[in-house]
Formats: sequence, structure tokens, C-alpha cells
Amino acid sequence: MKIKVQTKINFDLEKLNKETQNKIIMDNFIRPIGNAAVKKVKNAFTRSEDILGQKYKGLTKGYHVEKIEQFGNKPIMVAGGTLAKSIRIGTNDKDVRFSIFSTSSNQEYLDHLTGNTSRHLPQRKWFFTKEEEPLMLESEQLMKKQFDTAINEFTEKFVSEIIGNFRNLGKGTLI
Repeated sequence: MKIKVQTKINFDLEKLNKETQNKIIMDNFIRPIGNAAVKKVKNAFTRSEDILGQKYKGLTKGYHVEKIEQFGNKPIMVAGGTLAKSIRIGTNDKDVRFSIFSTSSNQEYLDHLTGNTSRHLPQRKWFFTKEEEPLMLESEQLMKKQFDTAINEFTEKFVSEIIGNFRNLGKGTLI
């Protein structure tokens, strides 16, 4: 005796073309993670805390007095204004990209990012470094929470786009 079983499903893949896939990926995965990264960078400027959520090391007394005289009571990272204004955000829906970057080439800003003991500059982690990129989505301190949320939302949206109505395959038994 032979039994032949045939399974049919009714996925509607036509509505999930490349353009729709890119839009789902961008809107439900890339953009939320990018926006969370932008928020961390902005907090580094306005809240005087680094992208890991740690408070910046305090200013020396002399530097604090000088800063107050020049810039008033503004947070240190926005006092001069040029570094905060150098932050740019770029999106490309076609290539499914989101980027955040600084146009500044000021060595002092770069030295503050990683800390420079020879110049007595403490680390003020205002941006993500190349060393952090591979671990950015896996580290609890960086973007893991936002990544987990975004991947769940993306999965739900993607699945909702491909599931169609299942056909009634008939009645009775196969034996």
C-alpha cells in the first residue's frame, strides 16, 4: 500500500517584493536601532553622561572656572557648540542604511572619545568607536536591548506580510 501526502500552503509572496522587504527592514529594524544610537549620542551631550550611561568625570577646578567664564553653566559637551553641531544622521532607504557620524576632525574631541593620559584628557565617551562596532548589538551597555526589541518587531511585521489564508485541503482521511 502506498500513501501519497501532498501539502499545500497559500503564502502570498507577491506582495513581499524587494521594495517591500527593504521598507520592512528599514522601518522595523534599522531605523529603530539607529534612532536609539542617536538618542545615546545626544544624551552624551545634554546629560553629561557617556553612551554607556556613566556620568562624565568632573572637570578640574581651573578648567571649570574657565568654562563658566566662557560658556556659562552649559554642559561641557555643548559648551563650545561645534562638536554637537558636527553630528550628522544619514538614511538611505534604497540601500537599507542608517548612519550617524561626526564631521569634526578636531583632535581634542577625538582624544576625549578614548581618553588621552599624556594630555590629561579624561575619557568623555560621546560616540561609538570602531572597537565597539562588532559588539554593539551584543553588549547590554550599548545597544542589545534596542536590538532585541527591534528584531522582535521586525519578525512580527515580516511574518504578518507573508502569511496568507490557508486553503481547505479537503475532507476525509488519506488511508
